[in-house]
Amino acid sequence: MAGLGRKTWTNEVLAQPDLQGYLQDQTVMRFANAAARSAAIPAPTEGMLSYLDDQDRYEGYTGTVWTAVAWLAPQYVRGAANGTTDGSGVYTVTHGLGVQPTVVLLTPLGSAIQHLAKYVVTAISSTQFQVVMYNTTNGATIGGNPIAFGWVAHR
Repeated sequence: MAGLGRKTWTNEVLAQPDLQGYLQDQTVMRFANAAARSAAIPAPTEGMLSYLDDQDRYEGYTGTVWTAVAWLAPQYVRGAANGTTDGSGVYTVTHGLGVQPTVVLLTPLGSAIQHLAKYVVTAISSTQFQVVMYNTTNGATIGGNPIAFGWVAHR
């Protein structure tokens, strides 16, 4: 059953068809994961919305598939990193955007060797991106070195 539309309630008794058609089919239902949603809604209808706790996202049913609702998802996230590169000159950031960013922008912050270091974003995924620190004079990676930068990751 697709939703019955909007109804202005008066002093009425709520019947089971009203509960299903006006309330349940037109709310954002929350589930632990997609499997729990499939068990609870074996035959979804187009336009239904749900929230998945494990994915931390809203999804809508298109009539054939559940898909992330882009307008409810963050379009960008930002943060600051302050730590030490690993032995290979890599520093990993968990961004929390929920999808793989299309752009990651960095702004170096107060590094003592900033004029000798170049930061390059690599290995971008839906949860993390990596930054490699290179020596600008010889191109070698700089391992085990302090690194500090601000960042913005865009969808």
